[in-house]
Amino acid sequence: MESDFGVNHVASFADRISVWLSRHWLAVINVMLAVYIGLPFLAPALEKSGHPLPAQIIYTAYRALCHELPQRSYFLYGEKPAYTLQELADHVGEANLPLYPWPSPFNGNEQVGYKVALCQRDLAIYGTLLLSGLAFSRVRSRARPLPFWAYVLIGIIPMGLDGGSQFISYLLPGLMPGLGSVPRESTWVLRTITGAAFGWATAWLAYPHLQAAFAEIRENSIARLAPPAPHALSLDRRK
Repeated sequence: MESDFGVNHVASFADRISVWLSRHWLAVINVMLAVYIGLPFLAPALEKSGHPLPAQIIYTAYRALCHELPQRSYFLYGEKPAYTLQELADHVGEANLPLYPWPSPFNGNEQVGYKVALCQRDLAIYGTLLLSGLAFSRVRSRARPLPFWAYVLIGIIPMGLDGGSQFISYLLPGLMPGLGSVPRESTWVLRTITGAAFGWATAWLAYPHLQAAFAEIRENSIARLAPPAPHALSLDRRK
């Protein structure tokens, strides 16, 4: 009997957690996205205010999740919000760009400003996911999922063409040096547009499906938590 009580207690607790999560899953995702996007902006603010240690902790943590290349990142408190690799080399010198031409450890300085700890494309992706989540909270069950063909057309193909062509263009000179190809570097505008398109398409494909799935979970969990009917209780007592 005690064992059954313990099992029932755990099952009841799990159902209550499921009901809560089924009602607040979107808020949980939105808060997580807000924190994930906000910390990269906190890093340059900390650098500018004279707190390099906590800023470096953020940069180091996010480097495991993003390349953080300065030529593909936004900058705060500097002359411009974005720089090409050549512009950075002209401003600070190649010697001050560690691992040039892939100077991921360079976080900025007083002249060019301090970089945001997520690249331009990632910021566009996660920022649009957050904005879409806020918009989705207004429609919820009325929203219909984006067709998969539209997801591929809007989200996958543009980003694949922009990022993929950039990646391949850097591989070709090493694989076929006689080809004479010049690496293609995308722009902050294209990274932002294609990243935002991918984030928007992902949200409107996934969120309606998640809404339906969590609604079913909530219905089943509430049914299990409901007290048994009097007829069922009398049957149990006869047993």
